[in-house]
Amino acid sequence: MPTLNGQEGARASVAAIHRRLVVPPAAPVGRVYVSFEVDKEGRVRHPQILKGLRADVDSAVLATMRQLPRFVPGRRGGQPVAVSFTVPVTIPVKKQP
Repeated sequence: MPTLNGQEGARASVAAIHRRLVVPPAAPVGRVYVSFEVDKEGRVRHPQILKGLRADVDSAVLATMRQLPRFVPGRRGGQPVAVSFTVPVTIPVKKQP
């Protein structure tokens, strides 16, 4: 599995999204489900909303996905491989102190 900051990819990606995400004012409460791929070089590719809340919130999540840092790519048999993820992003985001 890919890693980011020493954490497994799904958990690390949700934490990284929550740290960076700025939601529009009066955003509804709920979850946005986003899928993406971490490619062989560790880049986030093909983010897409699977289940959204509202167009402006969904756009903010996608914009944040494009800003994520590189992951350490996943490996199979010692070779880097692309790995797909689907993660929930909770809205409203509670900022970490």
